[in-house]
Amino acid sequence: MWRKLTIGRIKWRLTIAYVAIIFIAISAAGLVLSELIEREYNSGYRTVLNSHAGLVGNVLEEEYHPGMSSADADRLCGDLGSRINARVQVIDPSGGIVGDSRRGTGDGDPVEGQAERLQHPGCRVCHPEARSSEVLLVDQPIVISGRPVGKARVSISLFGVRQARGRVQRVTLAALVAAALLAVALGQRLASSIAKPITDMSRVASRMAEGDLTQRVDATGPDEIGQLAASFNTMALQLERMLTEMAEDKDKMETILTTMADGIIVTDEVGRVRLFNKASEGIFGREAQETLGRPIADLDLHPELAKMVHETLSTRRLVRREIRLPGPTEVQLSVYSSPVKDVSSGVKGAVVVLHDLTGIRRHERAQKEFVGNVSHELRTPITAVLVTAEALLSGAKENPKLLDRFLATLVHESERLSQLIDDLLEVAERDSGRREVRRSDVLLREVADRVFALCRAKAQRNHMGMTLDVPEDLVVYADEQQVEQVLANLVDNAVKYTLEGGTVTLHAEENGSSVSFSVSDTGIGIPQGEVSRIFERFYRVDKARSRQLGGTGLGLSIVKDIVDAHGGTIGVETQLDEGSTFTVTLPKPAPATREEPAAQSAPAA
Repeated sequence: MWRKLTIGRIKWRLTIAYVAIIFIAISAAGLVLSELIEREYNSGYRTVLNSHAGLVGNVLEEEYHPGMSSADADRLCGDLGSRINARVQVIDPSGGIVGDSRRGTGDGDPVEGQAERLQHPGCRVCHPEARSSEVLLVDQPIVISGRPVGKARVSISLFGVRQARGRVQRVTLAALVAAALLAVALGQRLASSIAKPITDMSRVASRMAEGDLTQRVDATGPDEIGQLAASFNTMALQLERMLTEMAEDKDKMETILTTMADGIIVTDEVGRVRLFNKASEGIFGREAQETLGRPIADLDLHPELAKMVHETLSTRRLVRREIRLPGPTEVQLSVYSSPVKDVSSGVKGAVVVLHDLTGIRRHERAQKEFVGNVSHELRTPITAVLVTAEALLSGAKENPKLLDRFLATLVHESERLSQLIDDLLEVAERDSGRREVRRSDVLLREVADRVFALCRAKAQRNHMGMTLDVPEDLVVYADEQQVEQVLANLVDNAVKYTLEGGTVTLHAEENGSSVSFSVSDTGIGIPQGEVSRIFERFYRVDKARSRQLGGTGLGLSIVKDIVDAHGGTIGVETQLDEGSTFTVTLPKPAPATREEPAAQSAPAA
């Protein structure tokens, strides 16, 4: 409907313009033509009338004489008037009409007032024939014997001229009407040929503005409109490509910003939030829809954020700070607020980048604690060795009883120091990612026998019972050396923390797609508040007992790293003064998987 109305408006505007031009042109031509015809007629009439006036004057000089009666004069004028088809009058020197060719026919003027009417020749009042048309008249002097006796007046009506002019005007009007109708018909066709491409371009432009960039105009004809349509199509194609590239770039940018691990907040020039990515939602616990379009100062994210954005927008420079977010677990962020500038270096907004430093700071603290713990753990055996050696040098070596005791102390502390160094090297290798998991089919019973053989002597010294409940054919697909290390640590801890006369049990079984084994003891147990920390490095429930028994505080952390590297789980059930049970579950891969090369890198702990 809109398209039809648009085409109609353009067509009628063009058509009316064509008709107006033709109307003005034909009207002007008609006026000029009628004026020229009238002038030509008048010129011809005047020439003929001058000739007739000369002839009438010659005849009257021969036949007219003063004193001729009015009737004779009328007959003479009537005879002459009928010959030349004009009105002939004889006027005496006083201005009175002596003879008139119309008076003899009964359509002339009355005799009364003739002199008065002749005072204004051609006047519509003096000459009734002039009331309906103009009159052309010529006066010719009548000279008899060299003496003027009056004058002959020959006049003719220009009514024919007016009729001819009227006919020209009527023909012009008819031509004007015919030309107007023809102009309407031709103008409609011509206007349609011009309006349709323009309307099509307007329709296509509207569709493109609505987002449909596939629209094109039919570019036909070599004229300017065809060239315009072709240029329009080229422009539409380039615009489609440009908008497609912009949309792709925008999607890429949104994807990058959305999936970035760092939080991104973008504001406009007055501080209203325009972008709040997924990472920012996770950091602040706020949905993006709650923040978009609102001033950052009103969002209650963190007071320092609003200050940084305000400072960036006002000073046009980068602002960097570290902030802490309170909560169950404190979050530490490194915040960068940078201005967004346009081509004229004006500030159009700010970009806030939030980098979570919590893990880094926690790792730094862990490293500091690790270094401190290592220093402390190393200092104890080294100090013991140093003190014992000094005592021996001071003369204790002369006493056999003291010598044996001090030598035993040196051996014990050296073993403890060696075990600590071995554990530190194991932790360092796992942290660096150099320790590989070399999987193979492992008979768990054989590994358990070796571990029990190593720990049985220590258990027997404390009169402990050791129970091994592992099926002979139970196979686990894992790194045999690392599985043995796990069992050795768990069984050794169970023996260390079980009181004299207690029991240590190793039980294993297959549970569908996994294999689980547990080490139970009847030892001192673990306080419930300490359970969550027992896998931390250098953490001991009973520090004095652990050092006394030669523990390094790294065994359980190494066990958890090994289990995690195998994709398994480890858990503990404990009751204070009743004992603990550590359960390890390792996945049991499909047989097809076992045939694959079994060299995999263990992830860093």
